[in-house]
Amino acid sequence: MQGEYNNFGVHFRYPEDWSIVDEEVSEWPRRVSVQSPHSGFWELQAYPSRFLPDDLTQRTLEAFCEEYDDVESEAVSELIMDHPATGFDLDFFCMDLLVSCQVRSFTLAGQTLLLICQAESQEFETRQEVFEAITRSLFLDID
Repeated sequence: MQGEYNNFGVHFRYPEDWSIVDEEVSEWPRRVSVQSPHSGFWELQAYPSRFLPDDLTQRTLEAFCEEYDDVESEAVSELIMDHPATGFDLDFFCMDLLVSCQVRSFTLAGQTLLLICQAESQEFETRQEVFEAITRSLFLDID
């Protein structure tokens, strides 16, 4: 069995042992987060279409750099299910743990979406395919 989320114009699936830990649907940005049984989480934020993906990812990078010391970042452009996405891959320390994070933004269903996938680095490696599967499920009803 898997969990499904359907609200504010987005629909996705997530593993049954993950749980929704945060949701805001009445104000912008709208957002939802699902968390693994450990440290990993997948968060989606939805903005009106007038927001540009590059601006959102840059602001997100700046916020991470303000919050954490010595954030290592690499700019990334990729296709997610044939949709162009831009963002950053980040690594930083939090409470003596190395944390890996992917920040991506793209447009979908008349909204600009910001996606953040984050976990302690070893968990991130083992959860990478799960993060990707959740993200791909966003596009199933669109394509």
